[in-house]
Amino acid sequence: PVFVLDEPPPPMTRYTPPTPSSQNFEKFMLLLVGVPGSGKSTFASSLDTGKPWKYARVNQDSLGSRKACEQATLDALAQGKCPIVDRCNFSLAQRKPFLDIARAAGVGVEAVVFTYPMATCVRRCEARTGHETVTPEIAMEVVMRMATNFSPPLPNRVIAEDYRRLRTVKDVQEANDLILEYLH
Repeated sequence: PVFVLDEPPPPMTRYTPPTPSSQNFEKFMLLLVGVPGSGKSTFASSLDTGKPWKYARVNQDSLGSRKACEQATLDALAQGKCPIVDRCNFSLAQRKPFLDIARAAGVGVEAVVFTYPMATCVRRCEARTGHETVTPEIAMEVVMRMATNFSPPLPNRVIAEDYRRLRTVKDVQEANDLILEYLH
């Protein structure tokens, strides 16, 4: 028998009503990067649930295309919110349209790169029910294909990506700590 330790849940996030001081924040874009099952959507949902007046989750699985995500990102910025771009963003070519939107809007970009073990990501995808794009039957194939093409932003890479902050999350505790930091 194989013993699998259940992962801790994300932190309890409750709606935090805006106050005059909390509504005075600097807009920025939060760009999530990771293969399917790495925790991007849980992370984004926690922020959007906790402070919907500040954050807007832009999720490709529910919106259906990158173009729809680009428009939703523009809409969030126009509404004075910080868009959370919740898609794999596995290469510079996938991230560039969003970096261009941020540059044109004059807002900084913070990237969070999820680097969970592939076995964890596959297991999570296989356990999903009713997911829009990745079914349990194709979970292994999809995660491995994305992992093969995965080229995350790295601090030592001199390329045309400009982030005001680049964070890496390798486990649930780090993700939970970062969620709480962004909600503070």
